[in-house]
Amino acid sequence: MDRSPSPTEDQGPARLKIGQTFTGAGWKVTIYSAKFDGQADSEPDKGKVWVPADVKICNATTGESLPTPSWSSWQLKTTDDYQLQPADMTPEPRQPALPYSATVLPKDCVRGWLTFELDKGSRIKEIRLIEDQLFGPGPAIAIWG
Repeated sequence: MDRSPSPTEDQGPARLKIGQTFTGAGWKVTIYSAKFDGQADSEPDKGKVWVPADVKICNATTGESLPTPSWSSWQLKTTDDYQLQPADMTPEPRQPALPYSATVLPKDCVRGWLTFELDKGSRIKEIRLIEDQLFGPGPAIAIWG
């Protein structure tokens, strides 16, 4: 598996391909797949399709429990420049869903689906892990395209 070095602030976000692992700030994060018009446990709204992304988040520290990035820490950007957060978690569209927020013990991992709902005419450009800030999304940390 390809690994990406942790970027410095001057370099901007790490740029990865689906299947590559981002390592930084105590985390190892991998997006294994993201499929347009993928299957979910419920039907999308009319004129929409699901894009489920298979995500694994590992705590790479040796002695500190870390909270997972919440669902608001993720964005899917389309080729027509829409930015979307994962679909509402009630009901969770694909199981097992990536935990909305969980504590990950040192050297442990969580894995699950983030599910985005797109217009049928849109296409995936990239999925971003972003800093979740009090007044909205912050800068991108890692981008899978």
